[in-house]
Amino acid sequence: MDTPIVPCNVTGVNCGSCKNVTDDGGTIESPHFPEPYDSNLNCLYTINAPYEKKIKLSFTEFKVEKCCDFITVFDELANLIQSSLNGSDTPMAVTSPSNQMTIKFTSNVDNITRFDPPAGPATRWQATYTFM
Repeated sequence: MDTPIVPCNVTGVNCGSCKNVTDDGGTIESPHFPEPYDSNLNCLYTINAPYEKKIKLSFTEFKVEKCCDFITVFDELANLIQSSLNGSDTPMAVTSPSNQMTIKFTSNVDNITRFDPPAGPATRWQATYTFM
């Protein structure tokens, strides 16, 4: 009997959530979402789609520090799919070339929860993933 694949897994301390909402996808959220995330985080979110499927990742909210907090998206072989995103970026949807995707999130030691308008008052992010 085959071991079932866990569609979404979070590695790291206090790293938020990865929820499988349906058989076709789910959501990934920063720690404490919709409240601000913590400082000094190093988190990995691994998404596994069924064999022969790809993964589409779309950010629904993206408010991270411009200088120092980053999200980077990789495929199953650790090849870069999307360069490091910070608060200066407007993330576009990205699709993996395979059935696995890893999202790396890092925040610096000093999480600033205030931004110049119109970014808003909280550091937080959320994304949806869909199996295609």
